[in-house]
Amino acid sequence: MLDFIAPVVEKNREKNMIEIIVQNAIKSSIDLVNKSQIISEAIDKNEVKIVTAYYNLGNGKVDFDLTHKLVVV
Repeated sequence: MLDFIAPVVEKNREKNMIEIIVQNAIKSSIDLVNKSQIISEAIDKNEVKIVTAYYNLGNGKVDFDLTHKLVVV
């Protein structure tokens, strides 16, 4: 897991931890879409949508992040 987080932390040392987590989630989502033809095609056909969510350890709830859009190149 550290292999996924470390590059994002290194690039974004000046940002707060929440923003680093958001960037890591976006990177992971893009990697998933790029590696899976099935998921990529489902997204293209509007059969599935990827949204970012975070489990909040403080309150035990899942927080959905609808402010960031996934852009796959």
